[in-house]
Amino acid sequence: MSQRLATRVEKLPGQIAAERKAAVNQIAQKVAEERKQIIKDFSTEEKQIREVVVELNRALQSGTTLVNKTNLLVSQSTRQQSRKPPWPLIK
Repeated sequence: MSQRLATRVEKLPGQIAAERKAAVNQIAQKVAEERKQIIKDFSTEEKQIREVVVELNRALQSGTTLVNKTNLLVSQSTRQQSRKPPWPLIK
């Protein structure tokens, strides 16, 4: 029995090293899989974000055009109002 125990004790460092190596490989494989999934998810999200940004840019451009036209209209209206006398003309 002591011979079997001695044999097992002698094999223990090798077994521990092998199990440690297997655990490290398993963790590395899981990390690699997760990294690939994160990159895939990011690529999908990036496309959607780009589409939203393009739509937002269009909306801002339309808003800018609307503000510019409103300013022009107010400016023209103000100029026309300043040309009219402040009192009604009597005929």
